[in-house]
Amino acid sequence: MKANYFFKSALLAAILLIGGNAWGQEVYASVDFTTKSVSHANYTDTWDYAGWSIYGAANNNAGWAYVRVGGKSTASVKTSSFTSPIINAEISSITLTAINTASGSSFTMDNITLKVASDANFTTIVDEVSNVAVATAMTFVPTSGTSWAANSYYKLEFNWSSTTTSNRGMDVEKVELFAATTSSVATPEFSLSSGTYTEAQNVEITCATEGATIYYTTNGDDPTATSTEYSGAIPVSTTTTLKAIAIKGGESSNIASATYTILTIQQATIEDFLAASESEDVYYELTGRMSNITNTTYGNFDLTDATGTVYVYGLTATMQISNDKSFASLGLAEGDVITIRGTRASYSGTAQVGGPAYFVSKTILPVLTTPVANEATSITPNSFVANWAAVDNATSYELNVWTEESVEFGVANSSFENGLENWVAEDAYSLSTDNAHTGTQSLYFSASKTKDLRQTINNVTPGETITVSYWYYLDPTMTGNGLRLWCTWEGSDDTSLQVQEYSNVKGAWTEATISTTVPAGATALNLEIRVYNNSNGYLDDITVTQTNTSTIQVQTPITGSPFTVTETSKAITGLTAETTYHYSVVAKAESYTDSEASNIIDVTTSKGSGTGLCHPATLEGVSFDGQVIRNAAGLELSVYTVSGVCVKTAAGDIDMSAMPHGIYLVRSANAVLKITK
Repeated sequence: MKANYFFKSALLAAILLIGGNAWGQEVYASVDFTTKSVSHANYTDTWDYAGWSIYGAANNNAGWAYVRVGGKSTASVKTSSFTSPIINAEISSITLTAINTASGSSFTMDNITLKVASDANFTTIVDEVSNVAVATAMTFVPTSGTSWAANSYYKLEFNWSSTTTSNRGMDVEKVELFAATTSSVATPEFSLSSGTYTEAQNVEITCATEGATIYYTTNGDDPTATSTEYSGAIPVSTTTTLKAIAIKGGESSNIASATYTILTIQQATIEDFLAASESEDVYYELTGRMSNITNTTYGNFDLTDATGTVYVYGLTATMQISNDKSFASLGLAEGDVITIRGTRASYSGTAQVGGPAYFVSKTILPVLTTPVANEATSITPNSFVANWAAVDNATSYELNVWTEESVEFGVANSSFENGLENWVAEDAYSLSTDNAHTGTQSLYFSASKTKDLRQTINNVTPGETITVSYWYYLDPTMTGNGLRLWCTWEGSDDTSLQVQEYSNVKGAWTEATISTTVPAGATALNLEIRVYNNSNGYLDDITVTQTNTSTIQVQTPITGSPFTVTETSKAITGLTAETTYHYSVVAKAESYTDSEASNIIDVTTSKGSGTGLCHPATLEGVSFDGQVIRNAAGLELSVYTVSGVCVKTAAGDIDMSAMPHGIYLVRSANAVLKITK
């Protein structure tokens, strides 16, 4: 459906108007940003949308079904504007419809003024309306009289305040201009409002004026007495603009107009969908199994059928112009088989389902019986056989094998005593021994533009309180804003750890700390500290704590896990002697819902013997003091986790102070020493 300077029905106008407008008034002209017919991302220039001149607003390159007035600006006060083309009719009122008056904090829409001029340059202002309270629905009427003259120009000026450089503003959906009613013949009314429909429709037209004859067009032209006379319901099977006029005794009504977008629905396999061309006019009906749900607010996930897999970028409960965050209300979960409809879209060249897609139905599949895992057999120092009972109708089994170790929760290498190990730091950061809060090292930063320091904290628990703290020292002579937290969550869009206030105390070590509740769906915290331009100083002692959590059990899948198995046993090889492993099984079949995971079986590999497999109580010349592996013999040593990952290799002493707590295996050429940190 195109966004144009267009006419609408009286019924729709009456519904949209907020006070002061009587039944029968017409939307003579409008600019409707929900159609996303023009793309624009710059907030500081002028661009055209359906004949209107837009300044100081953008729609994220048509990513939003609105334009944001404000956006990213460092100015404390700014004026944006929407300017109409010449309007040939007398206008009695103008309405503005918005989603919100402020999309974020540190932004205020101070006022919106309507200016009416007799010329395109607005050198002659004939009226100015500035006393309308800022709201999501606003109506502007003449300061004197009942209408503005025909052939006038209209400008809405937005005056706003902002103290942030973030993307904040007022989100405007449309502006509508209502014609003054002068005809005694009532405007025709349609039985169906303008909109998008997934099947053909029948539209009836009526007129409240007795004896009036209705004429209509379906090609977008304005109807006259020579147009088709209305005699019954009009079938609409393709996208159509319907216009109607009523005539009685030589007097004509205002023109009613409605646009009906009829979408094409095609049933397709995912393979066919991926091969199709991009289009916003064709909706594909796809059926598949959900997996990898990456966003539970907007509904982002993978959909798989027998022919392939595609990423669904947003799913809503019903058809929507933009995502209404209704995914959670559907109660869907990974493994569900669903039918959806969406458009063929792409992101960075990769195909995805867009629209956003909307939900059609969920297929209720029978659930496979939960398998029973049996004790392992054929246990050796480096292998065992996993066993389980068969499940009726299962065609395969998913076998998960893992090790577990207890590690401390929180930030690794929080004081930078091990350099930048465990951290991802941009080029503004470097190690320093000049000024440490504790220990011998800190992290120095000097930023000419925004620079990030990051680390991911796994195993967060929804509902628990998490606290982030860091110590900072800012150069007393620096001129920048300083630094602040800007964290995100895996599995949640919560922004409670994107701190608006800067840490900017200068000349002394200062602690910044914030606590919040771990949001529902979150699985990890992406810890991020941002340093801003013209800021320099030091960071140290960065910590993350969680209530009721001091250590966590970390499960590490062995190489190759999970295994897909069609039998009821599997030999697991390449293991470490005297190490405890765990396994469980899930039953699978194409026309069934996966079973629950089976019971967990624990199995410990046996004690080794021979070169490289013996496990003496001591290793000649090697000892561990809790922090450092002392290698008086000068042996070539390698340190492994219980899952077989080599983490250290040296011919001398090995410092283990920065390693997580747990069990490690120290190997020489002919022996293995087990240590606990």
